[in-house]
Amino acid sequence: IIIGTKCQLEATVTQELTAAHVGSGALPVFGTGTVLLPWAALCCLEGNFPKGIALTALYLVIWLVRSIMEPKLMAKSAGLPPLPALMAMYVGFCAMGVAGRAAFFMLPQCKPVLALTILAGAALGGETGFLVGAATMLVSNILFSQGPWTPWQMFAMGIIGWLAGVLYRKGVLRRGRLSLCIFGVICSTIVYGGIMNPASALMWSNTINWKIILSYYVTGLPVDLVRAIATFFFLWLIAEPMLEKLDRIKTKYGLAE
Repeated sequence: IIIGTKCQLEATVTQELTAAHVGSGALPVFGTGTVLLPWAALCCLEGNFPKGIALTALYLVIWLVRSIMEPKLMAKSAGLPPLPALMAMYVGFCAMGVAGRAAFFMLPQCKPVLALTILAGAALGGETGFLVGAATMLVSNILFSQGPWTPWQMFAMGIIGWLAGVLYRKGVLRRGRLSLCIFGVICSTIVYGGIMNPASALMWSNTINWKIILSYYVTGLPVDLVRAIATFFFLWLIAEPMLEKLDRIKTKYGLAE
């Protein structure tokens, strides 16, 4: 009994440490391998080989994309055309969003996707922000299942990226960490929740009226608040270092305004 209890405690501590590492927000900065590979090894040790193989395959795909796109961003040649550099950043944001959503699957609504979409819009413009948000939801839903909700998710996330780009260019959205975090909270609760809650009523309710729509807003509020807190957390951690790196890349390859 003592040995069994000790093993259970060790397994629990290992899972807690892994979850804490995942939740540290280091994924977009230090690379997906810091999360996916230990996670895959842990799954294999626990006997869950299908999940371990799937996580390893996901890491290999992300590594391949990074190997192809990273030279376009970090090459020493200053003669790289702006368009390939912009496309490389776009693909990079989408890859980080998909990987982040997959890595945090065990924490409902605690995903870095909305934060990355806001940063893409602020750094690369509203059009690119819209594409990053929409493409991230489309591709990541291959893992989370496609359905009638996918176009709604694509539109809602894309609109947030577009708003971030437009408001950032007009000076309404400030570069400061707190400003971006507050904007993320507003977008999560009002924009994304404001679109997805009535969309859920349209998809799942037999009849539509104001009472039903209001009930979906009320029941969806806790979910929206969890997403808002997670977005605040991720933006607080990664906004400034990512924007600084993107500024250097934009200046190097002639993308700065």
